[in-house]
Amino acid sequence: MPASPGPFNILDFGAVPDGRTRCTAAIRRAIECCKAAGGGTVLVPAGRFLTGPIVLASDITLHVDAGAHVLFSTDLDDYPTVLQHRGGGHCHGFSPCVFAENASNVAVVGRGILDGQGRPWWKLVMDRIENRPVDPAVRARIDAFQRADREMNLPGGTGGFNRPILLQFVACTNVLVQGVTLTNSPTWTLHPLFCENVTVHAITLINPFDAPNTDGVNPDSCRNVRISDCLIDTGDDCVTLKSGVGRGDHRPCENIAVTNCSMVHGHGGVVIGSEMSGGVRNVVVSNCIFDETYRGVRIKSRRGRGGAVEDIRVSNIIMRRVVCPLVINLFYSCGGEPDDPYLYGTDAKPVDERTPTVRRIHLSGITATDFRGAAAFICGLPERPVEGVTFSDMRMTADPEETEGGCPACFHGMDNMIGRGFNCTHLADAVFRNVHVSALDGPAFNFDAVSEVDVLGLRTAVADPNVPAVRLGDSASVVVRGCRRPAGTDTFCRITGARTKALQLCDNHFPDGAVEIDRDLDPEAVVVR
Repeated sequence: MPASPGPFNILDFGAVPDGRTRCTAAIRRAIECCKAAGGGTVLVPAGRFLTGPIVLASDITLHVDAGAHVLFSTDLDDYPTVLQHRGGGHCHGFSPCVFAENASNVAVVGRGILDGQGRPWWKLVMDRIENRPVDPAVRARIDAFQRADREMNLPGGTGGFNRPILLQFVACTNVLVQGVTLTNSPTWTLHPLFCENVTVHAITLINPFDAPNTDGVNPDSCRNVRISDCLIDTGDDCVTLKSGVGRGDHRPCENIAVTNCSMVHGHGGVVIGSEMSGGVRNVVVSNCIFDETYRGVRIKSRRGRGGAVEDIRVSNIIMRRVVCPLVINLFYSCGGEPDDPYLYGTDAKPVDERTPTVRRIHLSGITATDFRGAAAFICGLPERPVEGVTFSDMRMTADPEETEGGCPACFHGMDNMIGRGFNCTHLADAVFRNVHVSALDGPAFNFDAVSEVDVLGLRTAVADPNVPAVRLGDSASVVVRGCRRPAGTDTFCRITGARTKALQLCDNHFPDGAVEIDRDLDPEAVVVR
């Protein structure tokens, strides 16, 4: 053992760097000695170290040095049963690989690798999904989790099989994760929950694209979070901001900055929801690159979850080969019964605490090249539209060679799309300014049931000369100004819908006849000059 406080090298406590000998006890002893000394650094030097779960405490830095490769065990017996915190509630499951709770000044830093060795865990998930035989030892653990949940009257998470999170911090302050590589997580990779003052800087996070539920960084009901200069390439959402489902304390996720990051291959680049009952607010996303993520910026929720997503600013984003660059979807389908009339009915429902709110969203300086499905999918609720949104200085171009496309959002009944434009429904108090969209299929902008919308300086391109650049249906109080009809298109705007009223198209650059108005409309519903 070291004679004086300093870096507590796990080799001095019996760790063996051969990748086969379990070092769980040695690492635990190093942490205990560090804690007894009043805090400090536990050093994992170069070498391969096999271990079970690591539990950190206040004033302790786990330094994973360059050349160090920490391999977390794939033996289920190495992971004790714990009360997990995830997905908006509590349920029993396997201990996280690295864990801290009610700690302050806790850090995981260095240039080494934390490897969750997730493949056996992912296989267990797929075996259950595909109804293959489940190993008796696995079945016994699942049964134990479910019994423990029933004894505490808990709902039980994902059917009782809650894999280890790679790094989880619960109710901690002053958390730092810096420099390390996080890879092959059994499930979520980095999950701060109920934390304050969290810094995630210059990490590399890599999980295979087909690894189930391997979200990247998931701040959950946290305050003052900074995620910067990271590379995140994962099998689910890259960065997701959450605040639980129906939590009694309703803690928001707030004051979040995501900047200078590259997101690759995930389901979404930066995502809010769908667990957002506590609300998500005061978020800045800037100077990021999304490369072949399924969606780019995505907000998802549905009736029953309540909460408000508000005061979100997204700027200076480059996207390439994203299925749908922008998604705001309040009919999120995953986990809901498709025939539930409350969740998915298209008629307006009474507004109450279960009604989600999305407002004051500002998106600017976005370039999306070769998008595959649709430029954007914005869908509010008839009883509570998405409101207060600005779209400015954007250029979005569909991939002209795309043949498969993709589904822009998790929305019951939605099929794959190829090169569609902006699709906006139940949107209010919005501004489109200097937005360029090149679509392959249908209008570049398709508006249904929108109100109080200003459309300024649009530039569009559509593939079919018989398709309008802009379609407006059942919309009210819309101003279209300073726009041009794309070359090779006969119609700039087609206006339909019995509920359409108070539309103005003025100071635009297209000839007479470029606006088609449904014959059944009130002649005073649309003014063109």
